[in-house]
Amino acid sequence: MHDNNSINKKLGRYKIISKLGEGGMGVVYKAFDPVLDRNVALKVGKIAGKDEAAAAKNRKKSLKEARLAAQFIHPNIILTYDAGFEGDLFFIALEYIEGEDLKKYTHKKRLFQHKKVLEIIFNTCHALEYIHKKNFAHLDIKPSNIMLTEKGEVKLMDFGIARLLQKTAKKKGVSGTPNYMSPEQAESKETIDSRSDIFSLGVVLYELLSGERPFDGDNSFQIMYSIINKNPESLKKLVPDINTDIANVVARAMAKKVEKRFQSAREFADALLPIIKGSDSGVLDKQDKTKINFLKKLIFFKHFQYSQLMEVINLSTWSFHAKDSFIVEESDNDNNIYMIINGQASIEVAGKTKTYIRGECFGESSSLYSMPRHVKVKADVDSVIMAINANILNQSDAELQVKFLREFFRHKTVELVETNLQLIKAGFAKN
Repeated sequence: MHDNNSINKKLGRYKIISKLGEGGMGVVYKAFDPVLDRNVALKVGKIAGKDEAAAAKNRKKSLKEARLAAQFIHPNIILTYDAGFEGDLFFIALEYIEGEDLKKYTHKKRLFQHKKVLEIIFNTCHALEYIHKKNFAHLDIKPSNIMLTEKGEVKLMDFGIARLLQKTAKKKGVSGTPNYMSPEQAESKETIDSRSDIFSLGVVLYELLSGERPFDGDNSFQIMYSIINKNPESLKKLVPDINTDIANVVARAMAKKVEKRFQSAREFADALLPIIKGSDSGVLDKQDKTKINFLKKLIFFKHFQYSQLMEVINLSTWSFHAKDSFIVEESDNDNNIYMIINGQASIEVAGKTKTYIRGECFGESSSLYSMPRHVKVKADVDSVIMAINANILNQSDAELQVKFLREFFRHKTVELVETNLQLIKAGFAKN
């Protein structure tokens, strides 16, 4: 165990600021990198060994795993910046995140709303899909290894020096955290593949929704016996208001037989997608041709190909709002960016009315900056509204994201310029 004094407030070029936490594999510090002028999370562990040969083996293993983790560059994975040795210590410099892991949100009094939980798991699925495509498995998925930033971003991490992202391989012996192990991990099967992570993520989803662990016991052996031989308490019983579709997704992710689970993290994410984005209004449901015609009339989508327009439709939810009805309420808690497809809407801020017309977006502050909604948006006339969840957009095709965000920010820039011109004109009028 190390404390700040034992490394003299400095390790390599890194200046120790404070202790963030510790586990069986070492201590994590907040540190400052004076060369690149940024904060990092510095994981520090001791290279233990019975003799010099054992210590050398551990050094080689630690460095190999740090190099492995550095390969993974994904928006939902903590980045590895650097690694090194100093004396008998090994350290890894990781991306420093302002936020917290999900562990405290597994307690019944701290549970998130169901939709937010699904969004977190949806993003984690995409991080896992990225890892799995590189033929690696995480093998230690649990709430404390999933971080939520202050901006609402999901970051998958694993601060264990001896256990970073590991290649799928034949490996004897139990590895992982007992409560979140897959049956094949608990049975110490020689071959474990990426579907083990899917089971573990299903367990995390179950716990985030219910505040209960599906498999528990007085010791590791009891827990592993339950994982292998017992079915968890029905999610419907623990959470009576749970959506049946959500319960079915959780059950499939936690199937004991690997062939009955989702066969990939992408398949898991695809099962969550329709639940997260919700259903269209009845009059607009399954009206893809009508929707395409609406989109083609908007300047926003002028440079989108037909396949990209279809993708926008698949990722979005469409709704009809009668005149004087509210499109967005102050109490709404979502990550949607809204667009007026047809009609007009308005909001009142500080006694002034802001009007949105066809092709304009609103609601982005809450989704992009994780801010609560403070205003109501009302339909001035009968209107058709398209909503895209920011988490879903962030995991869409890269070219689609670029086009959508380019047009979004172009429109917002024009809107800002027009607002400034109005202020300038108002200033001249007063003079």
